[in-house]
Amino acid sequence: MPPTGVVLLLWVLLFWQVSPSWSVLPQYNFGWLIPVLGAYLWWGRWQTRPEPAPGGGSSIVVLCLGLLLFCYGPLRLTQESNRDWQLVSWGLAAVAVGGSLLVVFLAGGWPWVRHFIFPAFFPIVAVPWPSKIEQPIVLGLMDFVAMIASEGLTLVGIPAIQKGNIIETSNGPVGVDDACSGIQSFQASVMMSLFLGEVLNLGKSLRVALFFFSVSWAFFGNLARSLFLSWQTHVGGAKALDGWHDPAGYIAMMACYAGIIGAALWMARGIAPPAPTDPSGTPRWLTSGPAIAVAVWLGIVETGTEWWYRRNEAPSDSAASWGVDMEKKLPGVKMVEPTGGERTVLRFNTASFGKYHPLGEDKYWGINFLKWNKGNLAMYNARFHNPSICQVAGGMDLREEYPVRLFKVAGIEIPFRCFLFEKSQMRMFSFYGFWEAFGEKATQSEKVVTKQWTTAERLNLVRRGWRPKGLQVLNVSVIGHTQPEEAAREFQTILDRVGVRL
Repeated sequence: MPPTGVVLLLWVLLFWQVSPSWSVLPQYNFGWLIPVLGAYLWWGRWQTRPEPAPGGGSSIVVLCLGLLLFCYGPLRLTQESNRDWQLVSWGLAAVAVGGSLLVVFLAGGWPWVRHFIFPAFFPIVAVPWPSKIEQPIVLGLMDFVAMIASEGLTLVGIPAIQKGNIIETSNGPVGVDDACSGIQSFQASVMMSLFLGEVLNLGKSLRVALFFFSVSWAFFGNLARSLFLSWQTHVGGAKALDGWHDPAGYIAMMACYAGIIGAALWMARGIAPPAPTDPSGTPRWLTSGPAIAVAVWLGIVETGTEWWYRRNEAPSDSAASWGVDMEKKLPGVKMVEPTGGERTVLRFNTASFGKYHPLGEDKYWGINFLKWNKGNLAMYNARFHNPSICQVAGGMDLREEYPVRLFKVAGIEIPFRCFLFEKSQMRMFSFYGFWEAFGEKATQSEKVVTKQWTTAERLNLVRRGWRPKGLQVLNVSVIGHTQPEEAAREFQTILDRVGVRL
């Protein structure tokens, strides 16, 4: 195996592990371009590489590389059942970046490390951010856009009120999935500014300027999109919103990218590309023996990870023993079709949304049941969506979260998280059940768990060798009650009526 193959193999494995996020998370769709763009940056830097100055202590470098690659084993094992745990993905990225730079240092010393450090770090723009960092940014941008858009619409005579990240117009709301802040464009704009700054050989100050222009341009582009969609909703209602939702998004995205490219080319006026070099020194590459050992170790890790989880899987593909049937069990229920935005973000296999008014308009149930089948990696993304995030983004105030309680669905006890939300004079109790199936080798209590994704819970999945065979989410909102116990009894009544065994 060529020594440079070590670097290539590390990046191939990283891209393989994080690529599902590029499909299921819209803000990371650009990730599919990163392998090609990253390879181009490595090639460009290779054409202008300085004279190698191999550093001393090659045995120490090989030892450090071995320790770093050893960490790949537990990280990969953990990631298999926790693909949404982005800290683990960043750990894998650290192995790829660190391993690449160690090989580069061994070959050309510190001059080469300084020269190749940008292409070594560039691909991590496609590694999803940890949720504790990304979610506040996403929600903050959504809230800010909704505030500016609602104020702007009011100034031009269109009544609009901000409720969280929802813009209420006279003809209906423009919600989270219709007028979002455009974190997708934000992430892609960061990537584009970094790539164009490198390709066009911009200086440090110009790269910083291009970066801030790119994220600002993306923000204003999405603000314009939100204003346009809100105006269309005001004029034509929900039908106009549905018709313009996707075209407006594509236009805003293309305008964003065109503006960034134009700004980068304008900044690059008069800047000559770097001249190719022809170093006379010979790099000191990693010898074939350690390179082959690295390849063997990575193969063992991948094979061992698959063996560990397969040995704990049940032969059955069945992921559910219960379900919800609103249409047959609740005569008069109003079924609601999921929006295009909800389908895009959540990527569920099946879903049923319903509203039922058993005691008049002021007291009703909102029932959402979603299911992800085995093999649908979007189920990991669903872990980020729960009432404490989505309802707050929709303008509700979270007043209290109660202890997890067990409720029976079709005779099966399932834990539910319980929340109290308020908006104006309305109180809403929300019951949220998150059910993952791990196969017949799990006990009943382990099959039906409502997780809060603590480190201990995640590591227990690794220890038991469990990866989900399917996912079901049941979220019921009970409106019209003032006390939690009253709402809980009402919730059990709902479950008794709609729950079915499969």
